[in-house]
Amino acid sequence: MNSFLVDRSGNRENAVRIEFSDGPNRRTAILKWTALEGAFDDLLKLSPPNRRLHPHEWDILAIENLSALSRIISRKYEQTIASTGKPAPQIEVNLLDIRNSGETLTRASLPIKTGNEWSREDLHYLAYELRRNTPLLQIAECLQRDVVEVETMADRIENVTSLA
Repeated sequence: MNSFLVDRSGNRENAVRIEFSDGPNRRTAILKWTALEGAFDDLLKLSPPNRRLHPHEWDILAIENLSALSRIISRKYEQTIASTGKPAPQIEVNLLDIRNSGETLTRASLPIKTGNEWSREDLHYLAYELRRNTPLLQIAECLQRDVVEVETMADRIENVTSLA
């Protein structure tokens, strides 16, 4: 497999599309944004909508990591051939494929702030979303904040929403 290229044509499907060659045949790998969010930052999926990445930003991130992604795609493609006995015109690379690959993905082009640079409003939003199913110590570590501060924010938000 060779000639890996990020398809920036606009055919999104909530995913990054990477075209590659298998001999004379063109193939497509689909990387859903949810898989990429999990691979780069588990907090992205919980971020307010105005902090989410736009399609062109996902493409830029894929281009930045094209070497690592091409190795992940190659392994997934070879596994698909081994299990089905034939090449597939399209494969989907999921979060487990990315995490199990051992590849290190970079995030230099991610236009988001780290937890210690977020506004108080963003922290409140995240504290509320995370409080539902996540231990406070883990929330505090993700947000790079003190456990008591995160718990206080979440309690205030829970009190306000329970009164509504």
